[in-house]
Amino acid sequence: KLFNDFKSADLRKLNWLILVLLLFIFAGCKKDNGTAPAPAGGLSILSFSPATGTPGITVVITGTGFGTNPAANTVLFNGVAANVTAAGNTSLTVIVPIAASTGKISVKNGTSMVTSASNFVISSAGLQRLLKTMVTYFNNSTANDSSDFTYDNTNLLSSVRTQHFRNLNPTTDFTTYTRDASGKLKEVVKADGRHYVFFGSAAKPDSIKSNFLHSYHYNGSTILDSVFETSQPPLIYSGKYLFTINASNNIASIVYTRDTYNPETFTFSYDNKKGLSMLVGVIIPDPLPDPGGNLFYLTANNITGFTDSSSPASNYTVSYTYDDEGYPLSRKVTYPNGYVYSTVFKYIFK
Repeated sequence: KLFNDFKSADLRKLNWLILVLLLFIFAGCKKDNGTAPAPAGGLSILSFSPATGTPGITVVITGTGFGTNPAANTVLFNGVAANVTAAGNTSLTVIVPIAASTGKISVKNGTSMVTSASNFVISSAGLQRLLKTMVTYFNNSTANDSSDFTYDNTNLLSSVRTQHFRNLNPTTDFTTYTRDASGKLKEVVKADGRHYVFFGSAAKPDSIKSNFLHSYHYNGSTILDSVFETSQPPLIYSGKYLFTINASNNIASIVYTRDTYNPETFTFSYDNKKGLSMLVGVIIPDPLPDPGGNLFYLTANNITGFTDSSSPASNYTVSYTYDDEGYPLSRKVTYPNGYVYSTVFKYIFK
């Protein structure tokens, strides 16, 4: 009997021990099965609408865990920050940034960040991309120049406003472009009173008259040379630009001859991307051509290098960043003395 009582008590203890072990095993399996739901209110992107569009349109992002203050949310379109105009816990209203390209949408709130499963697709179908602003920085410091471009209702360039911040007294240049009823450029007027009257067209002028008189000669659509002269003091001289054009219809070289000076040769190299002239029409320098920065606007592609036979210090190399359509987003011009001019481009669609 004593043995039976001991055996019965021992079995009861064993049963309790087995029950406790089973409870621990069950709890451990439930904890480690990986199916526990995310905490309520966690940051997520569930959808966005529309899924495609042009820079400047409004997109609504639906999800969870957003900040109710628009400033508390950082929204990126393929890495480019967007303007958040309205915010709630489950919805953000944003403006697609001008420099956006096709890619994922990311939202950051506090230390948390999530990225959409699908791309927002940039589409310019039915719209024309136009250069809106360009800001140039010298040696990566503060802005050196800032230009704003405006267009008429047919998307032709109508004015350029440029602010220069090179000294303690910033200056502003304002240039207007006057056209006839057919859209042909007739006159360019600058704020300082200089004006240029066109005979022919901006893309292929027969001549341009200002204090200089430029006459142009062509072989079909290819420019051969430009002869210029002036008799307006203190500029009393004449000369000639002789052009060679490459297979992509870009200016490969210019030989510059002026009075009794030795000829000066400028040579250019290019990428195969879309040039800025496609976005603004042709901007005429004063006078055409200027082998410096203005020639950036006269070419079908983007200049990547420039050499001046008589002034090596004027030589430069150029690098770019591009969007997914091959248009430049930024440009960096580097001179032999180490000076660097960096320019950022922003666009509109009309």
